Amino acid sequence: WNSGDICPRIKSILHKNESTAAAFIPKKSNQWNYEILGASIADNWVVDLQNRKCSCRKWTITGIPCKHAISAIWAKNDVVLDYVDDCYKVDTYKRIYEKTIFPINGSQLWPKSNKVPPLPPRFVRQNKRGRGQKLRRRE
Repeated sequence: WNSGDICPRIKSILHKNESTAAAFIPKKSNQWNYEILGASIADNWVVDLQNRKCSCRKWTITGIPCKHAISAIWAKNDVVLDYVDDCYKVDTYKRIYEKTIFPINGSQLWPKSNKVPPLPPRFVRQNKRGRGQKLRRRE
């Protein structure tokens, strides 16, 4: 867990995406946009590096560059780690968890209250899962 790096699990996902990214052919549209060509004519994706979007939507949803985005990043001669969302960086992880979570006393040492303690929610049995039985008409 080095500072300035990304979390180990995300790094393994990136390596998996990088291993398949070499199969694609990136075509530069402008400074930030690329068309990624796959094996067949129907396999085309559009990657926008500035807005961190790919038409497969995996990069938008996860924040981790997909294989198409990695192909475009390599074509631009950029570093893939610069395009990983900040929430996956070790520095962000450490900053989130640096605050102290103070322990609390057991319930026996809590101050007594004159109010009625809350009751648990009522349990309602759910219907059986799956398709219901078909009711037959009897004539």
